Amino acid sequence: MPIGAGSSQWWRLLAYGEPGTGKTVLAGTAPNSIMLEADQGDKSAAMAGSTAKKWTLRDWDDAENALDWLMFEGHKEFDICTFDTITMFQYSGLTQIMEELVIAKPTRKVWQVDRGEYGQNMARLERYVRKLTELPMHILMTAHVLESVDHEGETRYMPRVQGKDMPDKICSYFDLVGHMHMVVKDGEERPRLSTRKEGKYYAKDRYGVIGVMGDPTMPKIIERIEKAQQG
Repeated sequence: MPIGAGSSQWWRLLAYGEPGTGKTVLAGTAPNSIMLEADQGDKSAAMAGSTAKKWTLRDWDDAENALDWLMFEGHKEFDICTFDTITMFQYSGLTQIMEELVIAKPTRKVWQVDRGEYGQNMARLERYVRKLTELPMHILMTAHVLESVDHEGETRYMPRVQGKDMPDKICSYFDLVGHMHMVVKDGEERPRLSTRKEGKYYAKDRYGVIGVMGDPTMPKIIERIEKAQQG
């Protein structure tokens, strides 16, 4: 198999930013897509005219069922899977782990989360993202923003994923990681996506084609990626 063939034909994008910066609307612009919705905030995409279908993720059971379906059937029906947001889903996953633990051990309190439960949730999440990005389809994932400190004591802004080194691990599965924020243009706030390492914000672009994009949409991003793939 020549280099660049196989799974390399599928792109993986992680867009992160504060709530209200257009992440869900961006996900909703993906053509022929299904949204794994864990944020209960898909109404913004619907109001913007999205035609995407959705699968609501309330807990790990929903997430695993969706992954199984995408693996065996869903990737034949849809070109793109979006996940909105990994940040909020991580909270839901941990809640389920604690609820099941309390049922098994009634002496435990659901709000008393120990290192073991955090670790279990982190391991499941990393595995899930790895499996999701191995699917034969394009992937867009969204996240909130986390202020973190790296090994050299420098402050960085990363996708908000709970756990030591988790933001770095999750980012490693993606070809593009972009920071979304709002800028003022002609007196109006507009969304902006940057895959450049601006200031303390983490970003990457293996295609080298996004850079800075105002009013980002998935058709615009896809067009640039496809041109890069065609050489």
